[in-house]
Parts: sequence; C-alpha cells; structure tokens
Amino acid sequence: MKKFEQFQNNFDDAMANIQKNLNDSKLGSFFTWMLETDMNPYQYLPSYLASGANSAEGFSGIIDTIRHAFYDDGECHVATVDGEPRLVFFDIFCENAKDMVLTDQEKELNKMKTKLGRPYIIDFPNVSITDFPQLATESHRNKIKKWFTMDARRDIESAAKHYRNYDLWDENWYIEEKQKQELKRA
Repeated sequence: MKKFEQFQNNFDDAMANIQKNLNDSKLGSFFTWMLETDMNPYQYLPSYLASGANSAEGFSGIIDTIRHAFYDDGECHVATVDGEPRLVFFDIFCENAKDMVLTDQEKELNKMKTKLGRPYIIDFPNVSITDFPQLATESHRNKIKKWFTMDARRDIESAAKHYRNYDLWDENWYIEEKQKQELKRA
C-alpha cells in the first residue's frame, strides 16, 4: 500500500503544479488552452513531450519544460510546417534548425517531396508562445473542415455525426456541403 500513497502524493503534487501555473501571468492562458483544446498534442508538441499529455504527472512535466524553455533558456519558439504551427525547443538560429523541426517520419517524407519539387515549407514566424493558441486553433479548425469535407463526399451524415464531436465544429460546413451535394445531383 506504500506505493498507492506515493502515487497519490505524486498526483497531488502534479495537480498543484498545474493549478499554480494556470495563474502564470505570461503562460497561464497558454496552459489553460492546452487543457481545453481537443487538438492532438502530437500536432503541436515534440513527441517526447506530447506523450505525457494524458496524465497529471506528464502534463505537469510538460508545463515545467515549457516554463524552463520560456523563462530560463529563451528557447521556446513557434515554427510552421506547411503553415501548421508547432512549438520547438531549441535555438532556431542554428544551422540545421529546419531539419530539427521535422519528425523522423516527416524527414523521410521530405526526401520524397523534395524529389517531386515540393519539400515542406518550414518557417519561424516572429510569434510568441502566448499567441500560439490562436494560431493553432485556426489551423486546427481548417483541418477539421478539410477532413469533414473529404469524408462527407463518401457519407455526409456519418461525417457530420463524427465531426460534430469536435469543439471547433461549425454547422455551416454541413449546410454548405449538403447544398453542394444537392446541386451536383440536380
């Protein structure tokens, strides 16, 4: 039973750390967004951090890493890959910074894309982490609309049922897609 007490203490400490950081004057709104978004953390965080997003202890660790990078190192930056924002935690002025943004899978895909004349477009916009939630939310909204539109071509009702579960769902997408499909049938 000693382990259960240790587990509970770790959980309580993690929750206290999370609560404390939600009130941070610069990063609190960002951490709140991370808790509230339905965006997959692997879309905007490096995998070594995203893997901790589903537990209090892991999330507390993510917060500590971001705080340290933001306040101590100054190495917490926004990068975009084909316009999709993500956070990076390294010196963006180093020689291979653009390669460091990509995941291993993206690096392999980029080799093929480069041969086809369309490599990933990687940018480091002059944007603070505090502006990141707005950028990421807009990007995620556009992705959801794209996914819905593609799925609606096969079965609009099933697609709508699925995508209505997303916080960023817009019922107008369904109406517009339904109208397009009815015009095609006419």
